[in-house]
Amino acid sequence: MFNELKKQIRQETGNNKATHMNHEIAQKLRKIGDDALNKKEFEKYIACYEMIAEDIEEYEKSKGGVPIDKSGAVIAYQDVLTKYVDCGYASNPEVLKLALKCRADIDEFMGENSMFPPVDGSLIDCMLAQNADGYYNEIEKYAKLDFSISLNAYRQNPNNSLSAEGLRCGAGALAKLYIYRGKYKDAYEILSQVPKDQLYPELISYLSILEVYKLTGYDSMTNEQIDNLLDIVENWAAKGSPEASWLLGIMVAEGHIYSRDINAAKQHFSNAEKFIEQLRGNAGRSAFDFKVFSSISQEEIIRQAEKGVYHSRFYYKAKIEKHANKHTDGGINIKQTYQKNNTTFNTASNSTPSESSGGCYVATCVYGSYDCPPVWTLRRYRDYMLAQNPFGRLFIKIYYATSPIVVKLFGNQNWFHKLFKAPLDRWVEKLNNEGVENTPYND
Repeated sequence: MFNELKKQIRQETGNNKATHMNHEIAQKLRKIGDDALNKKEFEKYIACYEMIAEDIEEYEKSKGGVPIDKSGAVIAYQDVLTKYVDCGYASNPEVLKLALKCRADIDEFMGENSMFPPVDGSLIDCMLAQNADGYYNEIEKYAKLDFSISLNAYRQNPNNSLSAEGLRCGAGALAKLYIYRGKYKDAYEILSQVPKDQLYPELISYLSILEVYKLTGYDSMTNEQIDNLLDIVENWAAKGSPEASWLLGIMVAEGHIYSRDINAAKQHFSNAEKFIEQLRGNAGRSAFDFKVFSSISQEEIIRQAEKGVYHSRFYYKAKIEKHANKHTDGGINIKQTYQKNNTTFNTASNSTPSESSGGCYVATCVYGSYDCPPVWTLRRYRDYMLAQNPFGRLFIKIYYATSPIVVKLFGNQNWFHKLFKAPLDRWVEKLNNEGVENTPYND
């Protein structure tokens, strides 16, 4: 990419090219690139390092090629990949192609059972940014390998800074992948193996999601410990962590963990964007990371919160009950005391929607509630897809003429639930994968 920019940079090097990593032209390109990074000129920064890789690859080909284990271009392109991701280009399809190529080179060079966290972390970032779920199984395999090897290395030498950093990177990448896919227990089991003194903002934020919303099914933390965990998140947010700021924005918008404050939620999200900009080029943070924390955009969270609607996909799995006691913290972060109990959200209610609401009778009967994620998905499908065309409107009319009678006659029969449950589950999953949300919906 950036071909026109490369032509301009080439003139600065006298139109000469690098032949190896330490070649004088390569050193000059690095100097130009690093100066560009200091000025936040990210395209120029990446272009310089990509030129080094391209030059070396061209030189090696001119020599009839070299064995991959002796190729400077392989190393140079891995360097380019991390710079693309660090500068926020993970959503570009070309970067995903580069990540896959780098991983293939590593497999050929080092073997398929070799860890390489920088490339594998970039693969995960690209997959999440582009919803490239088709690569999930392959990427999970590499992420698990990275974590396993880094964990063993840390246990053998816990005082080694490189071992500790490898563990943090490996755990963070795999936990991010699992949380994004809703594999909360797996994510928790990964994070629980990282010593508390080695947790950094991203991992603290992931752990907070799992603990605060009680997603794992484990009763691992007391309410006081969870409150202390939130204090840590607040501290990291104050220090400039985008992950911590995103998480606080969600919690404040919900009014579930903190008292609802729309302006405060907007401020947390704004802070997260500001912190991303400050970190670009250095820490691999970009807006796509938000998908790990919420299935909808920041703007949609605010719009729903202003209507008094909860949005978080984590909220509905929670086992925390609101308690009246509160304490304030500067008027923004107003925590609520937790009450430990075994209460879960009721998804087996016998209540039915009124006819005026256009209730989904069969789905409500099968899932036991008019207000639960699968039914919210189907209600959105009805209003935003079916109702937008004549055939869809005809189907809706026929459905509401017949379904109340069918449910009244057969709704209490086990065979009725078994008949409709599996196809409804598959249909809901398909709609969710296509972008229809399963968050609360008012119709």
